[in-house]
Formats: sequence, structure tokens, C-alpha cells
Amino acid sequence: MAREYRTLKTEVRLPYEVAYGATWTRFFEGLKDKKIYGTRCKECKRVLVPARSFCPRCFVTTDEWVEVKEEGTLVAWCYTKLPVFRDANRASLCDRAHKARWHRCQLPPFDRRIRPEQL
Repeated sequence: MAREYRTLKTEVRLPYEVAYGATWTRFFEGLKDKKIYGTRCKECKRVLVPARSFCPRCFVTTDEWVEVKEEGTLVAWCYTKLPVFRDANRASLCDRAHKARWHRCQLPPFDRRIRPEQL
């Protein structure tokens, strides 16, 4: 026989602040100026977008800043069919960058089909 337990429904507010640091501050300042910047690794020559202070592959400090284009290649996409999440996700790779960035795309409620050209 399963025992029924009481539950308490409540909301928790958790205000916080995030310090961007030097790398992310410069990256977001570039976005304000409608430019996308990445950092280049000295060892493997990869361009990391969003910018990082070190290369996660080589563990080398990245000091060189590179502007990348707003255009890129669609490398992956998926569609979520749950009623709560009526959206699609896409991974795009900016020109000259080596890491794909996932984006969330809101779909119109009447559209039940998704085509790659809509992303």
C-alpha cells in the first residue's frame, strides 16, 4: 500500500550577480557594437566563440582577439515536439570559429512541421 505524502508548493527567489571578467566584458562590448569577437589559441590556432580566456583543448592563455562574421554554417538542428516547449534548436558555426553555438528558435503555434530553411 503506497503512502501519500503532503507537499508544499512554493517559489524560491535567488537574486545574484555575475562578474563577467575581462574576457567576457570585451566580448559583450563587441556585441553592443554589433561585432562578434573570438579569441585565437596560440597552440592549435582555433578561434573560440564566445571568447574564452584560455583554450580548453591546450590549456593555453588566449590573448589574440579575432572578429568573426555574423554568417556561418548550420551544423545541426533538432525539433522539440512537447506542448510546453514549442521550439527548435539549432547549432550554427560562425565563419572562422571552431565551436558551434546553440540557438533557440521560437516556432509559430500553428506550424507543426519544421524545415531546415526555417531555422
